[in-house]
Amino acid sequence: MKILYFGNTYPSAIGIINLDIKAVIDRKYHDIQFDILSHGIRGDAELFYIQRVWKNYDLLIVDPCIVQAIEEMGWHLAPEDVLEFKRKLISVYHHELDVPSQHFRHGTGSGWYENWFTTPVCGINPYIVNQIKERGVDSQMLPIGVNMDKFKPYKKVKKIKRAGFVGNAHQDSNEDWNYIKRPDIFKEICKKAGIEPVIIAGREHGPEMYEDVDIVICPSMAEGLPTYFAEVAACKIPFISTNVGIVREYSKVKTFKTTDQAVKIINNLNESED
Repeated sequence: MKILYFGNTYPSAIGIINLDIKAVIDRKYHDIQFDILSHGIRGDAELFYIQRVWKNYDLLIVDPCIVQAIEEMGWHLAPEDVLEFKRKLISVYHHELDVPSQHFRHGTGSGWYENWFTTPVCGINPYIVNQIKERGVDSQMLPIGVNMDKFKPYKKVKKIKRAGFVGNAHQDSNEDWNYIKRPDIFKEICKKAGIEPVIIAGREHGPEMYEDVDIVICPSMAEGLPTYFAEVAACKIPFISTNVGIVREYSKVKTFKTTDQAVKIINNLNESED
């Protein structure tokens, strides 16, 4: 079997996960070829590449917005190829569909789902799955985990002095990303709690990402997971979050709605270590 993944995979954490999946498949399943178009759809070169090679693969794993981008960029399949292309698609939604942000809407409500997807669409948390079903498209859960061989406990947090925010190398110029991820709220929490803010971005992907922080904070308006939640949990580093994404499914995760609530959680954690 030959599988091609193409989407906005680099430099996002989702891309790193897919590279880990590829490594596992390459090591354990010698009858499966798993290829990644690692830089996603960024122009005509990638578009033409997919047009040339998609027939050579048995499965095409995609981010839905990428197929929409293909359609908008003028790629029109021959009628005899449409059904074959649809049959090979496995679509994975990483983002919730009701985020008030143009970047994350992915053309919802336009009838685009029905035009392209005849096979189930996957969501990475139950909330996304229900959102897709509400739009009249079948969906199923696709859990995303963490490489436990890579992410392991390596320190015991005794006092919270430095907080981590998993950022983006281009976040300073990405207003839409900042609107959803809310680094300004993270910095406000740190200021109120009297702890040092640390932006985790552009680091080697591994437990070392979190070696200089004592807690990781997710202040996002919306998330699919977030991806780093599983990594932080595997490293046994304290984690607090807004009630978003897969966090909703874990009652033991301490969540907050306001910066003051987040500060109170941090103070309580510090007091419990005294």
